[in-house]
Amino acid sequence: MITCFGLEIRRLLKIIVISLITAYTIVAQYQNTPYHLQTIRNLGKSYVYEGEIFKKGTRNLITKNFQKSARKWEIRFSDRNWSFIDNILFNSDSCYIHNKYLVLDFDNDGLDEVIIPLVYKNRMDFYLYNHGDSLHNTVVFTINGTRFENERRISFTHLNLDEDTYKEFIILYNEMYPKPGSVRGAFAVDIETRSQIWYHPTAYYSLHTPGNYLPESSYLSWIIPTNAVCNGMAFSNGTFFMFNESTNNYEPYSTPYTGISSNTLDTSASDFSTDKRSAIYALCKSGNVVWEKVTGGEYVRTVCEITGKDSLLFAQWHRSKDDTALGRIGYMDIRTGNILKTYYSKKRIEKAYPQKRGYLFVVYNNNSFNIFDADLKPGLKKDTKDYILYDSFTRSGEVFYVGYSTLNNNFAQLILDKRQNLIATTPSSGYLYYLPKLDLFYIFNNNEAYLLELEYIPWYKRISANTLWIVVISIASLVIVILLLWGLTMHHASKRIKLQKQELENATSQLIHAEKLAVLGTISSSVAHELNSPLGAIINSAERLAEPQADKKEIDDNISLIRRAAGKSKVIIEKFLLHSRYDETYRESNFNEVYDDWISLFGKQYELLAISITTEFNIDRNLKIPPAELSQVINNLIANAKDSIVESDIEEKKIIIRTNYDNDSALIEVADNGKGFPEVYLENPFEAFNSSKEAGKGTGLGLWLVKKIVDLYGGRINLTNNKIGATVKVVIPVAEGENE
Repeated sequence: MITCFGLEIRRLLKIIVISLITAYTIVAQYQNTPYHLQTIRNLGKSYVYEGEIFKKGTRNLITKNFQKSARKWEIRFSDRNWSFIDNILFNSDSCYIHNKYLVLDFDNDGLDEVIIPLVYKNRMDFYLYNHGDSLHNTVVFTINGTRFENERRISFTHLNLDEDTYKEFIILYNEMYPKPGSVRGAFAVDIETRSQIWYHPTAYYSLHTPGNYLPESSYLSWIIPTNAVCNGMAFSNGTFFMFNESTNNYEPYSTPYTGISSNTLDTSASDFSTDKRSAIYALCKSGNVVWEKVTGGEYVRTVCEITGKDSLLFAQWHRSKDDTALGRIGYMDIRTGNILKTYYSKKRIEKAYPQKRGYLFVVYNNNSFNIFDADLKPGLKKDTKDYILYDSFTRSGEVFYVGYSTLNNNFAQLILDKRQNLIATTPSSGYLYYLPKLDLFYIFNNNEAYLLELEYIPWYKRISANTLWIVVISIASLVIVILLLWGLTMHHASKRIKLQKQELENATSQLIHAEKLAVLGTISSSVAHELNSPLGAIINSAERLAEPQADKKEIDDNISLIRRAAGKSKVIIEKFLLHSRYDETYRESNFNEVYDDWISLFGKQYELLAISITTEFNIDRNLKIPPAELSQVINNLIANAKDSIVESDIEEKKIIIRTNYDNDSALIEVADNGKGFPEVYLENPFEAFNSSKEAGKGTGLGLWLVKKIVDLYGGRINLTNNKIGATVKVVIPVAEGENE
């Protein structure tokens, strides 16, 4: 039975756990993120920028649109709610608006200006929008080149290269697929004078690095990583060269900014550069190279980010899938270009995204991902294939990561907190960008730009109707299962309790019977002892009568002795029968009568032990307890007192028995001057087999049986130690009516 009960409990717990896991899995499947990227507007085919253009403290959106009817490109200025403020139109037949703008307060008037690149067939104009200024709507610089608009890559930064109010800007210009006449390098432009300050020519294919400038430095201006694209362009001794496959040689050519100073490429020249190798170099404010660090050969890509006043975080990897190089990450000294620390990857790096906050997002060729901290240690214990991060931003003082999901090839853009908990998601294959001034996001997906807002969703709104139904059904099913198993468990428990109760009652009955037999044995021993003397007298008289020489007087004396001895034996036997005559028909008893019966049987034993029994009886009403049970109580209490006195070796041995009324009950006290109860025994005196006597001298059932009898008839029992000896008090309800 116990085994079945345990199995049912284990089955119940198992079903509850499985049900909870199932419910959680179902809910988690439909659970929304705490934030929602709400699409505010479709912005068309446009990259999105922000700035304070018209009024301090008021953020504006800057977008590019194509007006098909007028066949013109539009730069549109609007407020946060997309309300129109101003625009600029350009003829689409002659130019194209590049996607990279520079938004900055160049003149320190508290409002931002916008540099807009206009791409023509063989040149690029840089158009200044400065609302309310004399330089409003002006081309401030032009770069002349040879290639078409979709083959030109630029990036901007700004710097104050002189002491005037206006800041200057630097353009990093690259023609992707060069030919003789192509231009690469960095241009420094003075906006106020609309003129070139300096030009740094290089054959390196420089990457987009908007953050790697040092405006606070007195000598450094920009740190530029490069990519080994292997397009056959080189530079040395102030001259550009292009590799001619037919002659298998580098041939010089001139540009609008450089001439031909040498006919032979000099790889040992101080200004030598080629797009067949990757490097990181630093420019000073005058456009000269402060230091240059070659980081790799053909098809090696290098990225970097300034993370402190003295440190530069970099990563490099091989772009060719046939290359076995795994890649590396590390730190450089900004002032010298010396490598301070390097970590060589154990897997082949596919991409890397260094962050200003000193950590690096690394993507491996098996499409797994990890974050490296400022100590170049992996932030994730195990590379993940669930998502890839590519950017980070700060919002309300908290750092968030931006990336995309790679699960099931179902791309979605993600926002995660610093602990990589998912905050928000939106289905798109295009990258997600944060606009910190407007606290908005935009995403460019399928040639369409969308403006999004991060909206918090209360927990109760994240629960859909389907999810709610599933939860309700799951909980209801779980409750039903629990109730059914609870009923089954209670049924088994009830059967088990009944069985144990029956076993306990049987054991109790056997113990009571055994104690009664022990008392009966004591009574029998007392009766046998009492009968021994008269029986001995009878036997002696009978033997004398058998003698032939006995005279008549002697015969009469012996017969008289036999009669007196037989009469005494009869009295003893009648007392024994009187004590044992009680049965279940007797429901009440008189304490004085029951005690008289007891003393007539056992009094002699106590006299032999020199124990005096003093009685003070003050009750005459019957008690609500059968005589046999009351006799059992009296015998056990007085026997306990006797044993305590005998063990104490005291000279004057006394037992005092008192009776008094206690409200509607009778109070029976049995006191002795023995050694009392041990303190340990008093902690649980009525426990079966708990004896205060030495081992082998008691059964430990006496007071246990008294307690059972007294409780059965609504009474109570209490044990206390006196200064000498102990007192046992028993309270038993008195019977109603007069005595019988």
